[in-house]
Amino acid sequence: METEAWNCAHDGNRAAAFRFGRRSAELAPNDYWYVWATSQRAAIAKAFGNMDAAREHAAEAVHRARPLDWGRAIDDNRTALLCLAEVLADTDPAVATEMFLR
Repeated sequence: METEAWNCAHDGNRAAAFRFGRRSAELAPNDYWYVWATSQRAAIAKAFGNMDAAREHAAEAVHRARPLDWGRAIDDNRTALLCLAEVLADTDPAVATEMFLR
């Protein structure tokens, strides 16, 4: 779903990009992947120049990310923190650092 979201974004189809991004978050198999999918929604909003939406999606991802035990995350689940830190670098640099250091 996330690949479809970015394909739509690259084609300039905002509505479909956000729809696929939302669906990706809804279908996330765990909270780590939910953080990743929501971070990607923030990145798509940022790519479209909508910093208010980027900030809102990033805040939602941070809310879900903070209570998670990232030390126990397996495989590539920790990638979610990098995605989140990247989008937060423009919307909330202090929280970006916090997420990166987890």
